[in-house]
Amino acid sequence: MAHILNIAFAGEGTTDSRLLPAIIKNVFDKLVANCNQQVDISEMLILDKEKGSSFSDELEKYAIKAKEANIDILCIHVDADDKTNKMVLANKISPAFAHLAGLKQDEICTNYLAVIPVYMSESWLLADLALLKKELGTTLSDQELGFAKNPEHFTDPKAVINNAINLLISTDKKRYKDLRINDLYQIIGQTTSLEKLELLPSYLAFKADAEKALKKLNFCK
Repeated sequence: MAHILNIAFAGEGTTDSRLLPAIIKNVFDKLVANCNQQVDISEMLILDKEKGSSFSDELEKYAIKAKEANIDILCIHVDADDKTNKMVLANKISPAFAHLAGLKQDEICTNYLAVIPVYMSESWLLADLALLKKELGTTLSDQELGFAKNPEHFTDPKAVINNAINLLISTDKKRYKDLRINDLYQIIGQTTSLEKLELLPSYLAFKADAEKALKKLNFCK
């Protein structure tokens, strides 16, 4: 008999909730395939944005909702807004997780992890450039599009993609007039190469935490 794995996602913004859940689902699909028992993943629960007096307060609300929904793993997205995740871990994630640890554990989901793209989640959009250029509908080079750089070295990866879109529109307004970055998040999240993402330390950190979360459930050794 298969075990059912219930995952919830709490994102910073609506576009993050279109990109990251699909990637997270693909990661867990790959991980559970190596478990010593059959694990089926249910449709991911996307939690509505919470407002609180602090980030810790927001996370507490997410953890309570996840518990009420019988969630096994709660994935919480926060952009690093920096070249590494060190600052956001020290100033935001770790204090919030410490706050959760001090609550009544039977009232919250206790299996939670952070998803922290470097600078912002759009850096993960740039991981699989072949896919991105396919969705943009262009054969221009990485250099011409402004993509010839490690995705995690762009301080504003969203602007980089928008600049490429504006370049394409300027070259052929009729063909690219309806091209928008918002149209890219979901399709790239669903189909981006996990192997390409593994070149990004921020992704590897999430993947390692995902493995720990599964082990905590005794689904995998």
